[in-house]
Amino acid sequence: MNFKSSITKVVVALLALSLLATPAMAAGLNHSAAETPNPTYTYDLEKAEHDMSWGASHSEALIYENNDGDQSTLDAEVNTSAQNPYSFVATDLEVADFGAFPHSDDDISALDADQWTSTAGASVDNAETAPGVDAVRVTTSGVGSGTEESATFSNFSVTSDEEKRFLQVGMDVDQLDTNASIEVRVIDEDGDKKIATLDESADPTADEIIGSEAGEGLFYQHRLGDLSTIADGDGDFDNIEEVEVAVLDADADVSISALNVDKLSQYKLGEQMVQNSDDEWESESITEVSTPGSISLSSLQPMGGGFDTAVIHELTISTKQTAALAPSEDVSAEFEQDENNTYPGYYGTAEIHIRNGLVDAYDLSYSNVKLVDEQTLGTDRYLSVSYAEDVGDTDFADIGDVEWSALTTSYSSQGSTVTVDETVQAGDESVLKFNVRLNQDEFAALQASENGGGGFFSANSGGPLSSIINWFAAGVTAIAGALGISRWSGSSAGA
Repeated sequence: MNFKSSITKVVVALLALSLLATPAMAAGLNHSAAETPNPTYTYDLEKAEHDMSWGASHSEALIYENNDGDQSTLDAEVNTSAQNPYSFVATDLEVADFGAFPHSDDDISALDADQWTSTAGASVDNAETAPGVDAVRVTTSGVGSGTEESATFSNFSVTSDEEKRFLQVGMDVDQLDTNASIEVRVIDEDGDKKIATLDESADPTADEIIGSEAGEGLFYQHRLGDLSTIADGDGDFDNIEEVEVAVLDADADVSISALNVDKLSQYKLGEQMVQNSDDEWESESITEVSTPGSISLSSLQPMGGGFDTAVIHELTISTKQTAALAPSEDVSAEFEQDENNTYPGYYGTAEIHIRNGLVDAYDLSYSNVKLVDEQTLGTDRYLSVSYAEDVGDTDFADIGDVEWSALTTSYSSQGSTVTVDETVQAGDESVLKFNVRLNQDEFAALQASENGGGGFFSANSGGPLSSIINWFAAGVTAIAGALGISRWSGSSAGA
């Protein structure tokens, strides 16, 4: 073997290595670039429960208990563009203090049906307003016009600052017959009363009115001194000894999950953003709920003291789940410089695969689900866009042609939002595939690097390895020319 033959073999090997630096290179996807596609699931997430001991920040709100009983966190984020992304029913709050009255005796709770007495036409039972949320249920039968039936809790006494105390009651009203009304009466030792009423004909904004219709989640808090005294005794409201729930004029069914008459302050259920008369958004505390249904909050953090260990049942969160939050193994990008000038005026192309889906867990449910994508490039840039639904963790290369649906024509206006899928089910894993052509700046910008620009391994994209590859290839070519090797065919010329 002569010297030239040996050198030739070395050059052939080096040429083979140089061919590994082909223009088609796998690279990470730079999610921070404005041109990068970022398909997003938007949905209302309902968690079976959120334990406030997990935390109350936006990220901690997405902690849930998985099917193994362990804590997990969704690869998603709270949709903070919604002014009030959190909602729940006030009577679905599991708060220890809601059943702690009377606070003077740890062995007695006003939410224990055994502590109540009732008239013949009323019954009192233990119940729940949500799983784990204790309540006392009062139902009546046979109440007619001009009559009433009632249930009474009297195993307590409040003997100081009576007018300063708050009547606090949370209730679900499952039945309120026509003409029926419900009164919650706070009664002192000689019969004087403070009364709060649920009545369909009442003004729900009045101090004495709990609400004006049946439903769940009613929450009432008023200082007793602000309520009129019904003088059925000496007219002085002293020494509170009874709470009575009375149903008048027709039948009703009410479950009470919070009851208190010895606190000197209100519970703070949270804060919501509301628009003032100038259409400006401002924060407002929620202490009462006079209309049945959910309350909406801007955050879980401003909820009042005593709620740090509460459990919110059936918490609904406006959520978005973007490709940028997907695990790295569910995103691939391959970039290829257009050396053959297949697309005149463009520097290269990229093929991008993005897999995403909804977690399937017993404690999670979804509504109003959409998979949407904002068109980040001009229409002429999209060579093709395809969607493969419910393909699980199948490798991108193994997804068959029949599984892809063409979406290219939907990308018709840069900046518009394309609705990809509105029938997404929990547990589905789907893939969007983009084939796009790019100018040189975009080609570099879409590739991930520590600095957010062209990637280290992105050929001809301006990354460090690109320069090394170009220098290396140029050197090998020069050596080959000197040895008379015009092309690589697996053997040397003149060896």
